[in-house]
Amino acid sequence: MNKLLSIVCGLLLVISNSSVPATAATSSSSCNNTLKLVKNSLSGVVTFKTRALGNEGQPRGRSKALDITFKNDSDRVFPTESTRRSITTRVIKNCTQIALVSFGVYQTDGGSAYGLKNGRIIQFACREPGEGRKLVWGEVYCP
Repeated sequence: MNKLLSIVCGLLLVISNSSVPATAATSSSSCNNTLKLVKNSLSGVVTFKTRALGNEGQPRGRSKALDITFKNDSDRVFPTESTRRSITTRVIKNCTQIALVSFGVYQTDGGSAYGLKNGRIIQFACREPGEGRKLVWGEVYCP
């Protein structure tokens, strides 16, 4: 099932080319439906929740992030890079307040984050805490 999900999500990624059109869905019911479908399509989810963002430079009008944490069995349940990117694209297209989707592995340092920057979905760069500068939009602290 995970293999099939990865293939389908990969195809969606190719079709969408990771761009987010200016006419993204604005309906909260569309967002809620998308979040339910995404959550139900994933196995091994420990947490699936939105949180407020407060980052300098985040896309205007997008004030939330979605955090998804998976069981500490990453070989079997953690989605592939193409699946994570596809999920992020789908969520950001249908949830006009969400600008970032983070994927983590429960009780580990593993994870990654993807978000909207300049109208495109990108994988956020990992920066070590204590480098002497603030994060900019498109960066996250390394787990």
